[in-house]
Amino acid sequence: MFHCTYCDSQYAKWQGRCLECGRWGTIVAEEDTGLTDKKNNKHQTAKPAEIIKLTKNKVKPANRQASKISELDRVLGGGIVPGSVILLAGEPGIGKSTLVAQIAANFKSPYYVSGEESERQVALRLQRLKIASENILFSNTTEINSIISAAQKQNPSLLIIDSIQTTEVSDLDSLPGAPNTVRAATAKLINYAKENNVPVLLIGQVTKEGSVAGPKTLEHLVDTVLYIEGDKQSPYRLLRAAKNRFGSTDEVGIFEMTNTGLQTVENPSERFLEKNKQTSGTVITSIMEGSRPIMVEV
Repeated sequence: MFHCTYCDSQYAKWQGRCLECGRWGTIVAEEDTGLTDKKNNKHQTAKPAEIIKLTKNKVKPANRQASKISELDRVLGGGIVPGSVILLAGEPGIGKSTLVAQIAANFKSPYYVSGEESERQVALRLQRLKIASENILFSNTTEINSIISAAQKQNPSLLIIDSIQTTEVSDLDSLPGAPNTVRAATAKLINYAKENNVPVLLIGQVTKEGSVAGPKTLEHLVDTVLYIEGDKQSPYRLLRAAKNRFGSTDEVGIFEMTNTGLQTVENPSERFLEKNKQTSGTVITSIMEGSRPIMVEV
């Protein structure tokens, strides 16, 4: 068997170009792992999985930590669940890093890891947003094993990865951003989150088609997938949950981008209709977004 070192696509025979990612010279033969010999060894037995009975008592709902950003907590279902992994995706410049910085400001000891920006760039953003940075731990690195090792020593209240597409895994030969690299890095971060009960927030880039860049399994691996959307010519941003294991996906968060960050719009009807001049041929109607009715002009 052969596989692509960039996207990990499988092929029965060698070829010069990968049909999935379009790259040339990335198809190599897979190493013999000896799995066939082990499979044929009748004396080779696996350790049985541990079987337990689910408790008859009612399980308490997960304790959530409020982000103190009301529109974000609305979309998440009340706050961030400890040990959960959240993927925040959106186009470049839409406000992902701004929102993440504001989330970090409301945690006791967040660990912010950036593979895209330097310490100075992040510090300047925090100053612009008027966020105190004394309690925010920062690393400008991309190697996932060293990131997790540092997090285990510091025991942060929140781990932020900006962005998951820039991470690299030292025990893999693939390049940063390659689907198998992103998949492996995410799997390691999920294990860290579950074992240490620390929430992990991943920033993800999107493709021209609007989907998260990287392998489709990325969205299946994480607990929550959030999309931040909006027209760059407009100050308003919408936050939606495409997936939420701990709550509904019906709610929508509404923000306004200002010089001091994303401000929540708790009464969108008032904001959207404040310039209404009762033009002939228009009508005001109500639509439901989750549990909130919103008045709009058509």
